[in-house]
Amino acid sequence: DALQKYYQEKDPYLWDLIEPHCSFLFSRDFLYVLFLYYQTTKRIINLIDPPLFCITSGIGLHDKSVIAAAHNTKTPALLIQHGVGADFRRTDLRAFGTLFFSVFGENDKILLEKTGIPSTRIFVTGNPLLDEVGRKNISKKRYRVQKILLLSQPFVEGGLWNKKQRTLFLLEVEKFLAIHSTSEIVIKLHPRDRLKTFR
Repeated sequence: DALQKYYQEKDPYLWDLIEPHCSFLFSRDFLYVLFLYYQTTKRIINLIDPPLFCITSGIGLHDKSVIAAAHNTKTPALLIQHGVGADFRRTDLRAFGTLFFSVFGENDKILLEKTGIPSTRIFVTGNPLLDEVGRKNISKKRYRVQKILLLSQPFVEGGLWNKKQRTLFLLEVEKFLAIHSTSEIVIKLHPRDRLKTFR
């Protein structure tokens, strides 16, 4: 009630948007789903006795249930980074001693270590999305580039790059665009990125 009153006074429109989420987060349904995920994961561990549980996020309700169930059954869990910036830094995961991390690079490892995760539980494996690139036969045929899609990532905001590194990257993008000056470019900003960076 206090939360509802606060938002209705500050911004009634915002309250209309978040009310369904708040109603769920503080409900019996939420607790039921939480315990269901946790107990189901424990049951799977007891039935199958897996050598390892792999997950790609640590912020969802199911992910947290897997981490807790694996920890309480002393089953190793591996949290595989799936996006830039080691997003799992946002959740305090130090207490889960059976949780290990697979990260893209040394900078991700350093950022994770700063949260208190011991380096012995962090493995730099690279981006698994690039594993197949080296195995592909890349054609030497030249193509005329008609459209260019640039998907931004908040490398500076995420602590992976400094501003100089971003500037050097953007200079390389400008060189590429100069070569393909007749091509249409579309920039799709990451939600955490800033439009002014690309103007």
